[in-house]
Order: sequence, then C-alpha cells, then structure tokens
Amino acid sequence: MNRQAEATVAAMTKPVRVLLADDDPIVRQAVRAILEAAGGFAIVAEAEDGQVAADLVQKHSPDVLLLDLLMPRLPGLEALRALATATTGVRILLLCSTITNKQCWRPYNSEREAWCLRAK
Repeated sequence: MNRQAEATVAAMTKPVRVLLADDDPIVRQAVRAILEAAGGFAIVAEAEDGQVAADLVQKHSPDVLLLDLLMPRLPGLEALRALATATTGVRILLLCSTITNKQCWRPYNSEREAWCLRAK
C-alpha cells in the first residue's frame, strides 16, 4: 500500500472527536452513552454552558461540537456566533428541545452547522 492510501486508511479509522455542550447532565450522559455504544467516536470534553463550550473548542479542537441551543451564560446561538469567527474547522450540530419560529433560522451561510430537535 502506498503512503497516500495508508494515510487515507488511517484517517478513516480515527475516531470522530466530539465535544458535548448541554446544560442538562442527563442529556450529556445519554448522548455520550449512545456515541460510545455506536463506536467510532471519542468524547474529548463536555461543557455545561456556551462559554465553556467555546473555550473548550479552542482547547481541544474537536471534529464535531454538539451544542444545545438554550443554555445559561452564553446561549447556543451566541456561542455559535463566537465560534463562527474562529478558524477551528469544527462542525456544529445544534441540539434543542424547544424552538420558536423566530429562533429557527440559519444564522450563517455556512455548512458548519445543522439542527437537531431532541424530545424532552
């Protein structure tokens, strides 16, 4: 196998590095359990609010940030705005249990984030 093929195989077998950000510890535990059971994921850190999430993204450089929309200190959309200016390359998946029409807008013309509604 040549070096390029070896590098491709190595990249494909590396786990996806995930940062979990939700103010509800039960949600963080459940998502962690699901991802660990699925395999192929490594939880690099957890955050209980948006400010901690933004700080931990800078520190850990995860591949994916699972970010709750409604959190204390720095809500998810504000954290998203802060991260949009950073050059981290993190993909962001916004989680929310409740959302209004006013909140349901794509804040950036970017492929870095997606929405995921979660049931209470």
